Amino acid sequence: LTHTPQRSPERTHTTPHTHVADLQVETVRQLEDLHLTPVEHQTANTIKPTVDANVIPNRPHLSIQLEKLALPTFDGDITKFQQFWCSFELAVHNDDSIDLSMKYLYLQSLLTGDAKVVLQDLEPSQDNYYHLVRALKKRYDCPRKNRALLHQALQEVHIASDVASDMRSTWFRISGILHSLKRYEDLNKVLSIIDLVRSKFPLVIQEKLNDAEFQRGTDFDLQQVMVHLDNIISSREKFELSLPRFATSISSREHSVERQRPRSRSSPRPRPRSRSPSVTYDPAKCCFCDSSSHSSRRCDQTMR
Repeated sequence: LTHTPQRSPERTHTTPHTHVADLQVETVRQLEDLHLTPVEHQTANTIKPTVDANVIPNRPHLSIQLEKLALPTFDGDITKFQQFWCSFELAVHNDDSIDLSMKYLYLQSLLTGDAKVVLQDLEPSQDNYYHLVRALKKRYDCPRKNRALLHQALQEVHIASDVASDMRSTWFRISGILHSLKRYEDLNKVLSIIDLVRSKFPLVIQEKLNDAEFQRGTDFDLQQVMVHLDNIISSREKFELSLPRFATSISSREHSVERQRPRSRSSPRPRPRSRSPSVTYDPAKCCFCDSSSHSSRRCDQTMR
């Protein structure tokens, strides 16, 4: 007989508890290893690479290639000098990175027609650039003459028709002239200019403008006249945009009524017959030989 060693009841009883305890300890240890402090946990989950404001992020940069701008030329028209010089001054004259010689050559290339007169005694050089600028301004930047030409242009603006597009073109033309005149004088209270601006629009528009003044109780100055004219023309433009659809609907309704209209049962009127020349017939004469000695039945000529 072999003796089989028997485990003591105490050892057999404690082994399962020890095994469970070891598992719990191991689990707790693993959880502690995974568990971080609140600061560490927040750092691990929320920390992100800081982006320096001075560092441009590495992102695809979209660029648009703009076309080269061509500056306007100047042909000696005094009314266009201010617009020409403002464009050249903004693009070239105020740019310190451009050499004065290049500025001279570029300004020279933009002068055409009568404006080339100022180039007769100047040679391309750095020193002559400012001489060229002064010569241009002395010859063409004449406030009194330019002011007179602008007043003449305002007088020559054509009277607009009742069409909204024509009235809008006239309004823009007058607005541009008045904007240029503001550099020389204040016309906001000048009655002759206000009446002149009014006269460039149809009577129906002037009547609406007078109604607006009457409702307000005071006369409009020049700026208020231009604002109210703009509103009246805008209302007219909106009306004309809806007019084709309205006319089309009216035309379609008239066509529908015309198709539904019953036809008249009355007989058509007979066509007038053309009148033949009147022929007199005498039964006593022969219709063949025109003889009165015999009748038509006994005429011998019919037998020949």
